[in-house]
Amino acid sequence: MSPGLGRRQALTVIGTTFIAGCSRSSPDNPTSTSDTTHATTTSSNRTTKPTTPIEQTSKDVKTSKLWPQNRLNAQNTGYADATGPTKSPLQYWEHRVSKGIRFVESPVLGEKQLFIPNIGSDEIIVLNLSDGTKKRVLDVPGQMNYSPAIVSDVLYAPSGEFVVAIDPKTGHTRWKTDLSGGAGPVTVVDSTVFVGVTDGSSAVYALDTTTGKIKWRAETGLITTPPAIQDGTVIVGDWSGFIRAFQSDDGTELWSHPVGRDDWIQAAPVISKDTVFVCSGTHRYDHGHVYAFELKNGKERWSKEFGTGLSRSPAIGKNNLYVAGFHGELYAISQADGKKQWTYTPEGTDGDTATAISVDFSPITGKDTVYYTGSDQQLHAINVRTGKKRWGTKNTHGVTLGPILGGEYLFTGSTRSLFAIGPSQDK
Repeated sequence: MSPGLGRRQALTVIGTTFIAGCSRSSPDNPTSTSDTTHATTTSSNRTTKPTTPIEQTSKDVKTSKLWPQNRLNAQNTGYADATGPTKSPLQYWEHRVSKGIRFVESPVLGEKQLFIPNIGSDEIIVLNLSDGTKKRVLDVPGQMNYSPAIVSDVLYAPSGEFVVAIDPKTGHTRWKTDLSGGAGPVTVVDSTVFVGVTDGSSAVYALDTTTGKIKWRAETGLITTPPAIQDGTVIVGDWSGFIRAFQSDDGTELWSHPVGRDDWIQAAPVISKDTVFVCSGTHRYDHGHVYAFELKNGKERWSKEFGTGLSRSPAIGKNNLYVAGFHGELYAISQADGKKQWTYTPEGTDGDTATAISVDFSPITGKDTVYYTGSDQQLHAINVRTGKKRWGTKNTHGVTLGPILGGEYLFTGSTRSLFAIGPSQDK
């Protein structure tokens, strides 16, 4: 993978054939982007054979918990105050797609519905939360490369060089703003959408949620992850190898810091209390660091060196930070000093570069469990304290999406499928 190449661009370089090989269906040549189907003819649109394979249930998914943004919240913590399935989970539903549909980014969870972009198209697919059936397809003005955000019943989507605000019920576009460069993942806080540019005129923007008007713009390197915001400070990491802090109301730069010997920041910055955590790496993905900076002034508190590039977004726990290496190994390190607590490596990890590029290893955390997609293309549930595996899927076809958590339910999938995993019994 070339220095300026992100995961989505790399997937294009590798090619459609490889992507289809990682999916649950046989390879298809994408044609119509409106052909969404399930691998069953039953009226409920549930699949008759579990993909995981774990035991199925015909029960509906019921949760009021949300996962509205890329890394859940404005701080990008990836931590949900929820239990999640901890043992013997069930597959509640699976939504399979065919020609012209490709899932690369994880969904976001709104009230009673999931939103997932059809990558490389001008569509966002909306699924019913309860049973995974398709509810509608929303058209956007440009190519979808990242997940949208659903906040206060408005969908904010990075679409080509635009950020658009969409009514999720009607599909009506409320506004669209041209960034003169590829729009990256968005973070929505109060009355502002914060977004970086992934190519072209590299900068971070602040947009008004009501009108789309640009409040301010600040120059940066290229940004391919969602900004993190807390206490009036916007944090972005860029491909030039800098972590930068801006004042949220007017874009004044507060501080910036290079990532030493590393070349880039591809993982989302994370804020926990008064500390900013940043993962970095080199062009060869053979070296990387985790840094901890003071949010207020950018002073470095500590750094931890790794023998792998850290290109996936980390997640926060009670005391630890959970970080995935380039080939899918998972590390727990102390937030206080970066000391390694445990390492988890899935069986069958072979260091394959194509797998490392195509699978999103970004972990998420619940109260007692870390969930992530490993290099074996399976979903893993790991005890946060011990690093021991609680359970995992055994799907030979592979899981490629990073999971999201809504109460007791997980949502993840592959390029051609999205499924819901939940508790084994009512609680």
